[in-house]
Amino acid sequence: VGGVLCTSTYSEGSFNVVVGVGLNVSNEQPTTCVNALLCARAAELGASRPPPPLTREEVLAEVMNRFEALEGRFKQRGFDALRPEYLRRWLHSGQAVKLVEGGTEVELRITGLAPSGYLRAEDVYGVPYELHPDDNGLDFFQGLVRKKLTRF
Repeated sequence: VGGVLCTSTYSEGSFNVVVGVGLNVSNEQPTTCVNALLCARAAELGASRPPPPLTREEVLAEVMNRFEALEGRFKQRGFDALRPEYLRRWLHSGQAVKLVEGGTEVELRITGLAPSGYLRAEDVYGVPYELHPDDNGLDFFQGLVRKKLTRF
């Protein structure tokens, strides 16, 4: 239905972040869209008729209003102000991943975010790992670079 792509650079003591957001509002092919999901949810709740379709402009306005509020919280208090809400909504908790490094494979389970902001995972023995993307980006199934954590 949608996705977010962020890129950042660090120069002269500050970060510059570019955020791209894509959201499929009304095209039901090849997967689904926001309007189709709203209609399905209304039917689940027993609505007698579907809701009127949202326009791209309505969705964009709502997204930007919410983004501005979150950006303000982030600028004032940093990511820790957003961390609990972020972790409630993300999809990675408990996700099984395979770490491949130097010919060795380790089965891991995602447990959260490390203080650095990278993914935190544990092996079957409870040994914590901090997962860093390689130069080609984060791939949950191959080529993750990791750093063992000694403590949090």
